[in-house]
Amino acid sequence: MSGLRQNELSAQRKHSIVAVVLVDLDHFKLINELPATTGGSIAAADAHRMLACVRDTDTVVRLGGASCAVADGRGVRGNVAGHATRLNAIARALQDRG
Repeated sequence: MSGLRQNELSAQRKHSIVAVVLVDLDHFKLINELPATTGGSIAAADAHRMLACVRDTDTVVRLGGASCAVADGRGVRGNVAGHATRLNAIARALQDRG
């Protein structure tokens, strides 16, 4: 079962919500066109950067192409500031990849 589905079921049990943010990686097509070992290494490094910015209860998934999703795994309401802080950290980490 995917992490997003687990978050959804957990939120249903708690009568809460799941915050899901879609992330589109700029210039990812250029990375995808590199040889498989190079492009794959860069994509894996980006995934590690994103995971380092979220909590253990959050889910980060690649939806395909340059699109990813980050889901709040706690199923809580009203923590907009916390979500914004994690998203800013993700954005900074991905910008720092050079």
